[in-house]
Amino acid sequence: MAHIDRDYARSLTLCRGLTLDDILNTLDDDDDETLPNSQEIDIILQPPTNACQDLTDEDSGDEDLMTIGNLPGTQLMAEAELFGITQEDKEEEIGNEIDEDDLPLRSLQVAIKKNYLWEKRDLEPRHFEWPTYIDVKTNFSPTELFFQFFDNNVIDMFVKYSNLYASKKNVLNSTITEAEMKAFFGILILSGYVQLPRRRMFWENSKDTHNEVVSSAMSRDRFEFIMSNLHCCDNSKLSQQDRFAKVRPLFEAINRNFQLFCPVRAAHSVDESMVPYFGRHGCKQFIKGKPIRYGFKIWMGAISSSDCAGYCVWLEPYQGSNTQIPTMYKLFGLGPSVVLHYSTVLRQMLSLPYHIFFDNFFTTVPLLEELLRHNIRGTGTVRENRMSKCTVQSKTDMKKTTGGTYDYGSTENKVLIVKWNDNNIVNVATNNLQVHPIHHVSRLQKRKKITVDQPQCIKAYNAFMGGVDRCDENISYYRTSIRGKKWYSCLIFYLLDLSIQNSWHLHRLQGGSMDQLTFRRQIAMTLLETNRVSRKRGRPSCLENAESRFMNTNEHYLVRQDKPTRCRVCHKPVQKKCYKCDVALHMDCFVPYHTKN
Repeated sequence: MAHIDRDYARSLTLCRGLTLDDILNTLDDDDDETLPNSQEIDIILQPPTNACQDLTDEDSGDEDLMTIGNLPGTQLMAEAELFGITQEDKEEEIGNEIDEDDLPLRSLQVAIKKNYLWEKRDLEPRHFEWPTYIDVKTNFSPTELFFQFFDNNVIDMFVKYSNLYASKKNVLNSTITEAEMKAFFGILILSGYVQLPRRRMFWENSKDTHNEVVSSAMSRDRFEFIMSNLHCCDNSKLSQQDRFAKVRPLFEAINRNFQLFCPVRAAHSVDESMVPYFGRHGCKQFIKGKPIRYGFKIWMGAISSSDCAGYCVWLEPYQGSNTQIPTMYKLFGLGPSVVLHYSTVLRQMLSLPYHIFFDNFFTTVPLLEELLRHNIRGTGTVRENRMSKCTVQSKTDMKKTTGGTYDYGSTENKVLIVKWNDNNIVNVATNNLQVHPIHHVSRLQKRKKITVDQPQCIKAYNAFMGGVDRCDENISYYRTSIRGKKWYSCLIFYLLDLSIQNSWHLHRLQGGSMDQLTFRRQIAMTLLETNRVSRKRGRPSCLENAESRFMNTNEHYLVRQDKPTRCRVCHKPVQKKCYKCDVALHMDCFVPYHTKN
């Protein structure tokens, strides 16, 4: 990421279609001493055009640093974008109860710009009818709940395309079965709570690492074979516009199942999630200040209601301008388009007045108006330069006031913006909540606890914003620890963990008392114990050619072998074998063996 002056970069910003190499060359030709440091510009890298090709099987090794000097040629030739961050934006922070997003600010581009008339008036209460829904009590086992999301269609998809990929590599007589695929996923699930430095240690004979359940369910070589051929798509039919085409069928199937069994709740939240990945891929992102800094960024919508907070309803991997978001929503900007698309997903499930919460990366006044037009409630923190000239106190003046001071303004009784002085200045915009009633919260000031005022909309935001964060937290406890060499392996394993997390929420809603660890263990043990791959003991015998066995040729005769083995007919020790068939036989058993009954 490079930093240049805003005025200097404005001419570059107006030039569309620049590659990263063009921008870097332009910056290198300029005299650095002429660039002031008062304001900065971020260079945002877009994914390269070959991000979805099949030649991306590098191992995800210990890569924790990426600089301009070691970028691949495909990345240098990809498009790049410049976005400005003013000094005021850099200083903006959210209070201790509200998480701040360190993502760079993307300029909002709306088809129709509107001037708003602000006045200091609270929103009038809007009454949205929310019907009463009773969750169905199914008494399903953990495995049955898991297979609602990772169903037979998903398993069959892995079996079909993994076998197809293996056949194209000319691997014969190694067809993967449904039972083997389930046992394979059982081992992956078990690795989330039984972690070893190397996955092969599960099959070692050492007493300190050997795992009897894993080794008895599947051999090490068979696991490695499935791991190397794991696919959920046909490589010959990949879309060149979709950089996640290799996992697109899986994302579509999982999204469909998540929404099919989704509990009906009013409060939802939208945020980004990160899938850890340290290999090389054009869509890999770096987000400063996040628990997972390097990896694939996932847009996610999740339930925020307390009884099932963290249930993932929808997710979509971020891939720059090719992200699968309807074009009509992209006119509102990157962040707002994600919220609008999620609102469409919710309305396709049931047309209800949902309430979506989001942070300041997504919030704009046009977004809240558009949500209200679709009968969707929305609340989120908002940045200073996205407040559409709302007539509230400035940030500088608000800092001079005492803790708990607040100011607000609304426009046409549609959107309300509240500025509140907490430990930092907090801005919240909403199209449904009000300032009143005022609540009281405790704060620590000069080593003494004091009580300060808190507007109603900020209290609601703190209560219902953490749905996606709760989902990430649940997954982080028992994340699949086995890693694959293919770049898409981490995404497959992430969806596996996400399916377990969602099924655990359904288990709790139907009255179950298992914690997530016990729930995950039951799924793993069921998959491993009911899908064991039967194996014969000892060395496998050679394959027989029936046609050559019964042919009358001079090549069938007895020869002496080095060590005695069992006769194929009478099973007694014998020192001789058939030269043609390579089968141990006695003299008396030679003719019966080579004669058709």
